[in-house]
Amino acid sequence: MNRSGRFGAKGDTVNTTHKIKATTATLTVGFLLAIAFAATAPTAYGREGMTAQQRQAVQARAVATNRYYQVGVASVQQAERLRGEAMNRYYGLGDHSATAAATQRAEALRSEAMNRFYQLGAYSPTAVAAQRAVERRSQAMNRFYRAGNYAVVGSSSSFDWRDTGIGAGGLVVLIVLAGGLTVMVRRHTAGGPSSPSTT
Repeated sequence: MNRSGRFGAKGDTVNTTHKIKATTATLTVGFLLAIAFAATAPTAYGREGMTAQQRQAVQARAVATNRYYQVGVASVQQAERLRGEAMNRYYGLGDHSATAAATQRAEALRSEAMNRFYQLGAYSPTAVAAQRAVERRSQAMNRFYRAGNYAVVGSSSSFDWRDTGIGAGGLVVLIVLAGGLTVMVRRHTAGGPSSPSTT
């Protein structure tokens, strides 16, 4: 067990050493290529001495760098916009101007007055009637299903006085009918012909 563990650790060390050597060799080759490129093209970052493909590669790299670090035209425009908003807020200009706020308020009041005069928008009779119909329908549904304000909350028993009244009324009607039938049967039997006596 110890020998296999020792060999496993040794193998890991060898692999790590090989990886370090390979990485070092790759970096060295890249560094030498960069030096050779700089020697053959001393104006590599200028427009002179570069092919169209090299200029396109440099431009693409610059755009990618700007995008990664969020610099360039977009960030400048964003900074300018934020600075302009801060200046307007400080000096009360633009949307932050008291005159602009008053103008917007005047426009809102004028629009409301026009809607009220011509019965448009919220002041339309059709809209008011439709809204009222919806409210009444909702109240009727809540009343029928005992929902919303009509919900029975906190009732501990299921005793319903309305059902009790209906049952008591039905019982009274049955008693009256039974009594009436009894009176009719007695009158009918009392008013009939009597049988002759045999005495």
